[in-house]
Amino acid sequence: MKVNNLNVALLEKDKQQFVLLSTGLTTLIILARILLFFFAKERRTVNLITSHSIKLESQKNLISKNNVDLLITI
Repeated sequence: MKVNNLNVALLEKDKQQFVLLSTGLTTLIILARILLFFFAKERRTVNLITSHSIKLESQKNLISKNNVDLLITI
């Protein structure tokens, strides 16, 4: 009888440890996914800003060149 109660207690302890480990692992996975989502979003934003910056710089250079050409012809 005591051996049976001890086995039941050990099984219950193992079950609690498994539940705790599963919960912790699930929480870590969810946090990792959230961080990955925000990292990817930030990276897309930086790439978009860089792309727009390059376009604006080329437009600025073109306008400057056209202004210089216009001043030369006047």
